[in-house]
Amino acid sequence: MININKQNFSVLKRFGSNWHFLFVVFCLTFGTFLFPHFVFAGILGPEKGAGYTPYPMENNQFTSAIVVDVESGMILYTFHDEAPWSGASLTKLMSSYVFLQHEPIWEKIVDLRDVDDVGGGKLWVKDGATLSEQDLFYSAITASANNAATAMPRILGIPLVTYLDEMNTIAKSWAMRSTMYVGVAGMEPENMTSARDIAKLAWRVFRNDVFRRASTVSTYDFTIRNSGEVKSLKNTNYLVTKPEYDDVFVTGGKTGFLYESMYNLVVQLRPTEDKDSKRTLIVVVFGSQTRDGSFESARSIARWTWDNFEW
Repeated sequence: MININKQNFSVLKRFGSNWHFLFVVFCLTFGTFLFPHFVFAGILGPEKGAGYTPYPMENNQFTSAIVVDVESGMILYTFHDEAPWSGASLTKLMSSYVFLQHEPIWEKIVDLRDVDDVGGGKLWVKDGATLSEQDLFYSAITASANNAATAMPRILGIPLVTYLDEMNTIAKSWAMRSTMYVGVAGMEPENMTSARDIAKLAWRVFRNDVFRRASTVSTYDFTIRNSGEVKSLKNTNYLVTKPEYDDVFVTGGKTGFLYESMYNLVVQLRPTEDKDSKRTLIVVVFGSQTRDGSFESARSIARWTWDNFEW
């Protein structure tokens, strides 16, 4: 049975007749094109193992969370996943996606200005510093620079209100029902979303090679063109940069922080020992009280999932 009532996620356990089978094939083949809200069909996904045990709540360092099997779209774990939450810098996934939709020219030289500075983490440069559009994108995703994200609408020549309309229209088309964007960098606490919505967003954007590369490089180096200053960006995701997390292989991710939401994280990952991507998961954790807690929680839930489900 396909259940479309719970935020358009569903879990199909078994087929009953030929027409059921044909309907499933139709959904798999055309569903995400004709009905974008069927992002996670949850068809023929992992099953609970014989020794399944619930996730130990003493390991809970988050306010809400969700785990999704990437291949099938099946939800394998939830904890208050539909609760509204301030997305912080996870907002940059959508604002940068819109930037890509306008087909930037990676080699084109653009500038950063003081007007782009909205506070928080940023690329520290002088007013008028020039860089390529690729450098701008990596600054926003790899290093989570707020001024880089804020500059995107201006550089494209699009009014901010129009840019936000594009972000919200896409969110609506992807059935991100708890999401509303009022800013592009994530500095506004009113940028609301949910763990479930962020999983939907990640499922889309981490299929893009540009996003995968920018979010998984440990460092990214470039030169400010009009000053010669060399910038070395370090990925904000410890699951990528710290050796204690070498047991997981990250294929996409984004961090976020505001005092109003604390530490948020979305990550796409698989066990490092796996030779294929069959067990790749999307994990979202919101509201960890410490930065380390968000990474530890994401790995903990992922490891629990791999130990308790069979693919």
